[in-house]
Amino acid sequence: MHGARFVAAAQVPGRLVDLGLYPGFLQGDGLVTGEVYEVDDAHLARLDAVEGMVPGDRGASQYMREVVSVIGGALQGQPV
Repeated sequence: MHGARFVAAAQVPGRLVDLGLYPGFLQGDGLVTGEVYEVDDAHLARLDAVEGMVPGDRGASQYMREVVSVIGGALQGQPV
């Protein structure tokens, strides 16, 4: 992610699901390990455009951005 700052590896409760061209994440049972990056508003807008996210319009979006609580790693206990 060019222009983003790596913060830490993290684990969150949930599972990955196969959506065909890309994976999806569902909060709940299981454990998913990933990486947390810090991005500015311009970078986030570019990611939203590439990933088909329309802020405030769940029906028109390919995904929704949600806050999750980290349960493992350096950011444990923090919302990301």
